[in-house]
Amino acid sequence: IIYLNNLGIIHRDIKPENIILNIKNSSDIQSLKLIDFGLSKILGPSEKALEGYGTLTYVSPEILQRKPYNYMVDIWSIGITLYYCLCGSFPFDDISNNDEIIAKKIVINNVEFNHQIWKSRSSEVKDLISKMLIKNYESRYDCQKILSHEWFNKECV
Repeated sequence: IIYLNNLGIIHRDIKPENIILNIKNSSDIQSLKLIDFGLSKILGPSEKALEGYGTLTYVSPEILQRKPYNYMVDIWSIGITLYYCLCGSFPFDDISNNDEIIAKKIVINNVEFNHQIWKSRSSEVKDLISKMLIKNYESRYDCQKILSHEWFNKECV
């Protein structure tokens, strides 16, 4: 993502289906590749996008609100992906799968860790996810802050 951002590229559709893992052993990830750049866009250094693209459950509040946005929409999607991978459900979901309700939750609700499985997850990973899912993208953690977060210095999730 840092590499893409340095080139001015925003992916706009980061989700597990668009991530390929090369695994050597059952727990030894050799590499991770991001695929499907069909919704990606190249932005200039201070340029913002306005188009409403992405998969609803992974899309950021600024896209849903039709506000100008930049590469920080990818950080939001990575945060949702991490939440989903560690929990098996989405932080902003609706039991009836109503898109309008899901969109409202994304825009209005803060991320919560109410699912039973979060009791076995570290406070560090919950803190990291919370900082990746800050509604105001200008306050959201960027790639450098994510990589320097204490969760990356621990082996627990």
